[in-house]
Amino acid sequence: STYGGTVLGSRVVYTVIDTIQKENAVENAAVVGNYIVDQLRAQLSDKNVQVRGFGMMIGIQLPKDCAELVAIARDEYKLIINVT
Repeated sequence: STYGGTVLGSRVVYTVIDTIQKENAVENAAVVGNYIVDQLRAQLSDKNVQVRGFGMMIGIQLPKDCAELVAIARDEYKLIINVT
C-alpha cells in the first residue's frame, strides 16, 4: 500500500489504539454486549429463538425464514439486519 506505511497512517493507528485502551472500549463492549444478550434472552424467553453474542456483535436465530423482516427493519426502523 502506498498509504499504509506513511507517518500519518502510523500516527492514526497509534491514536486509535491509544484511544481504545484509554477508554477501555474492549472491556466496555464485552460488558454492554453481555447485558444486551441477557436482556434479549429474558425478553424473548417465550419465543423459539436463540440469542448469541460476542462483545457488541449480537445475533438472534429465528425459527423460520424472515426475509420480509429485513425489509421492514431497513425501511421503517433504519436498522441493518441479516437473515441467513
